[in-house]
Amino acid sequence: MSAPAGNTERRTGEPTVPAADGDLAVRFRRIAAETRSHAERCRRAVEAIAEAYRAPYVAFNVQAADRALGHEVVAGSIPATTWKSFADSVQVEALAANAAVIDRLEDRESGLRAAVCGIPIRNWQDEAIGSLVAIVACDDSKLAALTADRLLALMTLLAVPEGPTKVETPAESAALSAEGIASRYDSLDRMSMAIVNGLKNKYGFAEVQLGIVRGGRVRVTTISGRAKFHRGAPGVVRIQQALDETLDAGRPLASNADLDEGFEARRRYALHERWSLETGGCPVLSVPLLDGERVVAIVGMRLESPDSPMPISLAELRQKLAPLGGALALADRLFRPWWRSALDDFARRFGGAERRQRVGAIIAVAAAIALLVWGATEHPYVVAVEARVDNRAREVHAAPFAALLAEVLVRPGDRVEPGTPLYRLDTRPLELRRDQLRAGIELASIRRAAALMSQDSGAAGEAHAELLALSAEAATIDERIDASIGRARRAGFVVGEDLLPRHGEEIAIGDPLVETAADGQTVLKLEIPETMVHEVTVGASGSFASAARPGERIPFRIERVERAAKVVEGRTIYVADAAVDADSAGRLGNSGTARIELGQRTGAWLLWHAPLRYLRHQVNQL
Repeated sequence: MSAPAGNTERRTGEPTVPAADGDLAVRFRRIAAETRSHAERCRRAVEAIAEAYRAPYVAFNVQAADRALGHEVVAGSIPATTWKSFADSVQVEALAANAAVIDRLEDRESGLRAAVCGIPIRNWQDEAIGSLVAIVACDDSKLAALTADRLLALMTLLAVPEGPTKVETPAESAALSAEGIASRYDSLDRMSMAIVNGLKNKYGFAEVQLGIVRGGRVRVTTISGRAKFHRGAPGVVRIQQALDETLDAGRPLASNADLDEGFEARRRYALHERWSLETGGCPVLSVPLLDGERVVAIVGMRLESPDSPMPISLAELRQKLAPLGGALALADRLFRPWWRSALDDFARRFGGAERRQRVGAIIAVAAAIALLVWGATEHPYVVAVEARVDNRAREVHAAPFAALLAEVLVRPGDRVEPGTPLYRLDTRPLELRRDQLRAGIELASIRRAAALMSQDSGAAGEAHAELLALSAEAATIDERIDASIGRARRAGFVVGEDLLPRHGEEIAIGDPLVETAADGQTVLKLEIPETMVHEVTVGASGSFASAARPGERIPFRIERVERAAKVVEGRTIYVADAAVDADSAGRLGNSGTARIELGQRTGAWLLWHAPLRYLRHQVNQL
């Protein structure tokens, strides 16, 4: 079956039940009267629609108090999964828009021409709580629109209160409505987002904002279509100022007279007018939400363009928004964090300007006394510096001569003992030269013996000199061959870079190959800034925490402070050696933070010492 053709169309407005569907309307009214559950009404309605329109697929989904319910009716040989692929998107869009949605479905091979009608399922407060989708045979768009209008009108007959009805006072009705609305959400943020997005989608506003009243000011918490926003942005600040203007007035305000029948021409609401001007002249208005007589929130709305008509009268809008004030107040109490409740309780207990001034003075005096006591008493003076685990006895084994690296016998972290082979250099050229020298030595010995027998002292002297030179060179080559295998001098472990990647390379004489660290020589290297080196002395103790294990503190004691400074990454430091337990310090090269304990200082000294040390460092950099 081919993809649906044409664009999705939305049908809004207040439809009436067509006369042609009179029998079906009577049936729907009977369903609404006989059943108390909205989900049961929808199930029976789906079956009635499928029967009356001979629809191959009709389904509904509705959100009950604690679970989602649904039901579908399938007629014909085409499985439900085929129809669902076309119906699901329309059903979701009808629920989101709270309006009828129409999509065309056409299959040229089979000649099928149908309309996919998505209808919102509303409760008695005109809120979308689910959606119905029906696929009906339809030849043109006008017939599809008429069918959608009929279905929307029929579903409105089911929007009556659930359960047994009783006579309620206006206060009881408002309380029940507020409790019902607040119980649908698990946080105030979710409820606020649902309110602004619902108003925007239902009435076609360009943007809807919600501000919660706290401490006599409005705080913008939610803006439709925005998951996050910065409250200090100029546009948001302008909205908050306009909502504050509404809070001060205590009634709905608008930027244009045609939006508010109670608009006072003699009083111009400057903040609303400025908000409107910054949005290109689009009309704006705001409505306070009340909990009893207390304003708990302000809803702001902006229309799409300067010529856009108001989609709903202000009086009707206030009536629609009336239950939201109590619901927001209830949700705020339910989901308010403990610290917010404590602040509000404090404000209630110490309300009034004079009492707040007295309480503020008492708090200020108590804080001053506490600061004086803290400044006069002594506290531990601890400084934090960078540190790393090192080894006192690190040996670098360099190449004794230029040759190829024939074999790598150890890797970093390997344990070594005295005499353990570390690497082997290629000695084949040396061995060839040694064989040549040995042959030359034998020839020189033969020539010297022949010269002595013939009593030719000159030839004997030359042969003897050649013999000495060849023997010396042979001895040197033997020493190099013996040194071609590097061996560890102390017990310890291999550190530094891995030599294996250089296997087979040409090694120059003196190139560092393997580095070892001896056992029992672990030391902690502290990097002391030049501004505090005069405070650190031999014998000072502290604790070290590595970056790998920040929660574990390892004690140390400083043994030596170098007299010469070093420059590391633009910082002038002095390196101090500290004794530390090798097993606790971890692997060689571990870095972290060392906290050096430098005795006791008064609180006043600690308060002023840090900025003075910073200034001294800045002066030293000049």
